[in-house]
Amino acid sequence: MARKYRSLLDYFQKVYEPKIKKHMLNYFQEHNLYATEDEYENPSFYGFAIDTEVSIIKVKFFDSPDYSLDFDIVVYCETEVTTKVGDESETLLYDDYFTLTMSGYLFNGFRNLRILEIKRGSVCRPFEYGKSLNEFLVPYIKKDQYNDYA
Repeated sequence: MARKYRSLLDYFQKVYEPKIKKHMLNYFQEHNLYATEDEYENPSFYGFAIDTEVSIIKVKFFDSPDYSLDFDIVVYCETEVTTKVGDESETLLYDDYFTLTMSGYLFNGFRNLRILEIKRGSVCRPFEYGKSLNEFLVPYIKKDQYNDYA
């Protein structure tokens, strides 16, 4: 039975959220977010554990000249970091927004999906007529350009 999705945002939430979560945890470690390098390298020694819940907030699509789609995904991460301090464990909670710039080919799902960049904060590229696409991948055009596209 084929899956039905209401939009590409819905598709990303159902299909790619676990993969994005994995990439976010790798990003935290590479940039020593929420913990030190030692805690990431020796988690059992420090009683260190990290877990995050990822929610996709929005997706902005852009047309690309090489038949791929470029897009920005804003994710909200609720991250829980636990470390052992003496005989007790300490848990800290963080919540942040991150923007993932991605690229891929749309052919029976997304193919060759790559994360090009991860930035902290909600920093999507600006809207541009003719280059920005809506959630159904239809380009935005100005009213006076209707005849040119028809």
